[in-house]
Amino acid sequence: MTGKVPEEMSFLTQLQVLNLGRNLFLGGIPSSIGNISSLKDFILGTNALSGPIPSDLSHLQNLKLLDLTINNITGNVPSTIYNMSSLVYLALSANQLQGKIPADVGYRLPKLLGFSISFNKFTRTIPGSLHNLTHIRIIRMACNLLEGTVSAGLGNLLFLEMYNIGFNRIVSSGDNGLGFITSLTNTTRLKFLAFGGNLLQGIIPESIGNLSKVLERLHMGGNHIYGTIPASIGYLSTLTLLNLSNNAITGEIPHEIGKLENLQVLHLAGNRIFGRIPDFLGNLQKLNKIDLSGNELEGGIPRAFGNLHSVLSLDLSNNKLNGTMPKEVLNLPSLTTIFNPSNICPKKLGH
Repeated sequence: MTGKVPEEMSFLTQLQVLNLGRNLFLGGIPSSIGNISSLKDFILGTNALSGPIPSDLSHLQNLKLLDLTINNITGNVPSTIYNMSSLVYLALSANQLQGKIPADVGYRLPKLLGFSISFNKFTRTIPGSLHNLTHIRIIRMACNLLEGTVSAGLGNLLFLEMYNIGFNRIVSSGDNGLGFITSLTNTTRLKFLAFGGNLLQGIIPESIGNLSKVLERLHMGGNHIYGTIPASIGYLSTLTLLNLSNNAITGEIPHEIGKLENLQVLHLAGNRIFGRIPDFLGNLQKLNKIDLSGNELEGGIPRAFGNLHSVLSLDLSNNKLNGTMPKEVLNLPSLTTIFNPSNICPKKLGH
């Protein structure tokens, strides 16, 4: 459906759910929607809407879900929106919104279970009051212009399932700069943790192995992380994605990574990892993407990589590898997206 959202929608005075998502609606959001006092769910996500968020929407004092994701909405979020104490899910991601998030948002929206503002232009710091919402499940703030540090209180969020603050300007310093990881070890439902693409410094704490036993995706790439990969990483048995790329990590690839039997994506590129590529990676049968490029790895490509029958992408470039190219790797039928062994000094590039 296309065209503008009709102002006449406001005549539906008993309406509780208005879902116009995934269409081609354009123009502005009618301020008259704020007159539908019975409305509980208002969904306009994935359209082509533009203009600002009408402040009149704050009149919807029974609203639980406000979803405006994936549009072209601009300007600041009206401060009165943050007074809608009935809100359970506030989803504003993928727009052109700007301004700062109120420091007291966690107090003004006490029922919030989902807060999603990724892919906008929000500035200032992560509000510490969000970490007082002890029942919140989703915090998505990636790809904004947020600064400052990860505020204290993450350990209070026992029901948290997703925490994504990637690709901002979040900072930390010193060996303990990733200490907030330890505070998340009591969060037993966490499935998605992402803080890559920031300015975080520090050593990965051994406590990382105490994170949720249902953690599936861990994005830490593009920071200033140094030191070695702790052996405790092997306890994260449900991981499907591990991204530590583009840091300053050193040491060898720990054999405990071989315990991650559910791993599908392994990105360790752009670090200072040395030693040989371990054979045990060939035992991770679900791997489909491997990127070890831009390190200081030596020796040959393991024949065990021939066991990776699901692998689509394999990038080993810009290391110090040499030796024979195993025919088992060259014969992998799944290897169709990327195979980059460049800058390998061959003794034989045969078969």
